[in-house]
Amino acid sequence: MLKKTVLIAEDNGIISLDLKILLKKFNIDSEVIRDPGFLFEKTRLLRPDLIIADLNLKDKQQVKDALSEISRTYHIPIIIITSSLKTRVNEFAGGLSSCSVLSEPFDTSELLLLIQKYIFFEPMINYCRT
Repeated sequence: MLKKTVLIAEDNGIISLDLKILLKKFNIDSEVIRDPGFLFEKTRLLRPDLIIADLNLKDKQQVKDALSEISRTYHIPIIIITSSLKTRVNEFAGGLSSCSVLSEPFDTSELLLLIQKYIFFEPMINYCRT
């Protein structure tokens, strides 16, 4: 099986480190980008299997624009993590090809189910029960 890669767009160092540690447990490579201005370019270069993006980065519109362009150009699945109003975020996410929204604080088992949905076929949820 080819090793999977996730691009994490998150400016909170603790959250991005937690995500990296979680992904590493499943042998998933990850890279963190903190500046939304480089999100599209980093995606173009890395071609990740999945993007986990915080919509609350310093320029929310720039993040939305980059995610829309990534969705149209590369059809990479996206998991949006947000503390914003879920209704508005869901409206935005509905325009993307493969996208799910998690509200902060999110449950790790929900995140693992979405990762499984987008890039894996074998169950990951047993991790949460151990």
